[in-house]
Amino acid sequence: MKETWKNCLSDGTIIIGGGIFVGAMVSILTHQSWPIMFGLGIGMGTAFDNCESPQNKDDSDEDFDEITSP
Repeated sequence: MKETWKNCLSDGTIIIGGGIFVGAMVSILTHQSWPIMFGLGIGMGTAFDNCESPQNKDDSDEDFDEITSP
């Protein structure tokens, strides 16, 4: 369990940092501040989704694989 949270925190830090970085670059080009907050929100949402999926994994992926298999 500790390893899962450690991976979530490290992955979240990288993704959120990347979102802020991309937002800052767009902010510099557009001279507006909203891209930073947008990048932060996208990064937080992506990090949350990535951390939530391994912990709450259900069998829906297996059903999808059965449907798409020839």
